[in-house]
Amino acid sequence: MRTMLDRLPGPIGFFFRRLLIGVGLLVAVAVLTFVMIQSVPGDPARLLLSGDSGGGSEEAVEALRAELGLDRPLAVQFLAFLGGMFTGDLGTSFVHRQPVMDLIASRLPNTLEIVGAAAVLSALAGVAIGLLSAIVSRDRRGGTVFSTFTSLGLSAPVYVTGTLLVYFVSVKLHLLPAGGFASWSQDPGRHVQLLVLPVLTIAIGLICILARATRSSVLETRGQDWVRTAKALGHSPVRLWLQAVLRNSLTPVVTLIGLEIGVLVGSTVLVEQVFNWPGLSSLLIESVAHRDYPVIQGVILVTSAIFIVINIIVDYLYGVLDPRARSGS
Repeated sequence: MRTMLDRLPGPIGFFFRRLLIGVGLLVAVAVLTFVMIQSVPGDPARLLLSGDSGGGSEEAVEALRAELGLDRPLAVQFLAFLGGMFTGDLGTSFVHRQPVMDLIASRLPNTLEIVGAAAVLSALAGVAIGLLSAIVSRDRRGGTVFSTFTSLGLSAPVYVTGTLLVYFVSVKLHLLPAGGFASWSQDPGRHVQLLVLPVLTIAIGLICILARATRSSVLETRGQDWVRTAKALGHSPVRLWLQAVLRNSLTPVVTLIGLEIGVLVGSTVLVEQVFNWPGLSSLLIESVAHRDYPVIQGVILVTSAIFIVINIIVDYLYGVLDPRARSGS
């Protein structure tokens, strides 16, 4: 298989090699998820029938276990789960009695909206702030001020940042609503208002990370020979900084963006709770509380698949920016 992929043209072979690795990672996630869920104490059937009180007759519990497929051997359950993963059938929710894919499809766009908006805002603001800081504050004092402010942004957990934003922006200044959800189709203006604070909450930390990475990379790149050559050729300052310096500084930043987007997906767990946003992470928390195994497995798989796809795209972009990466150099 490796030899066949190596015979493909550079970009195509590079993409399919990453895709094959991604499939392997997804299978590994499926195995770990299934094992970890089965090792958690608690019987979903008993919980559904009686809540946390522990009631319910044994006959009713066994009948529900058979209905949910929990009476089958673990190996059979795992093979059914693995087969459904490749066919798009992740089972039926124990609690909602709906297909898991339907539940995920109803919540996923809300989570992707927050993550996508935060990623775009972070990339634009982080790169711009880092570049401006490298251009303006070249002395040690300027670097200390920049480092202090970015460290503050990085040190605050998302639930602290979200709470502070709600207190000052919503409670004190009355600029934006504190939380809730309104669909775009029903009220676009209200939807955007409710989106601002969750996006800012998870974007602030990533903006600081990207700003620091961009500043460090730009300061390192501007001393290279080709930058001095471009300057000697009389290139304008804008062209010099954007083409000669920034473009050659973006390779590590692009890689960092891809890795941190996965962190953004994880950050939505707390953000969706703070702002009462009905996304994928809040569905996961509800499912864990009710031992809804199919939904837990489905959400983790979909989230992992998103993370893997993002990293494949980032690897490809890395290869575009630096062709040596495609050949493994």
